[in-house]
Amino acid sequence: MASADERASLLEQGNNTESAAARGVTEMHTDVAGVVQDVILGAADGLTVPFALAAGLTSAFSDSKYIIVAVLSELAAGAISMGLGGYLSGKTEVDHYKTEKKREEYEVKHQEDDEVEETLEIFREYGLSDDQIAPICEHFKQNHVICCPSYLMDALALAILETIAGP
Repeated sequence: MASADERASLLEQGNNTESAAARGVTEMHTDVAGVVQDVILGAADGLTVPFALAAGLTSAFSDSKYIIVAVLSELAAGAISMGLGGYLSGKTEVDHYKTEKKREEYEVKHQEDDEVEETLEIFREYGLSDDQIAPICEHFKQNHVICCPSYLMDALALAILETIAGP
């Protein structure tokens, strides 16, 4: 059980108004599951065609060096193709998130009332009353803040994608 001093210290830390970033707190977000999924899919897909090619060529050529050259050529071409496909897919996804962010920023500036209503609906789902939400909405309006939690999750996803795919 924590002593009174330890509990007081924890409460003090919890009441600290300094941001997590200012306190040196960093959160590590990774997409390990996505990478593992890509590796498994890539390995399964990347090995299927060379084996099928080798099986087909064995009936046409008796000299194994032709088969080896053909399979190695296909492996190289397949690796380049899959690499470019993965890069372009990641870049397209990043571009999509950036476009969505710009659209949301436009809506915040030019469709203010709709965005306030969207904010009210979102925070009502968390059990807040309109009176509790009003000061938050007012702050968002004055500072042109995008407040939609789904947008914030998209921003997190964008940061992860940019880390993986590059800017």
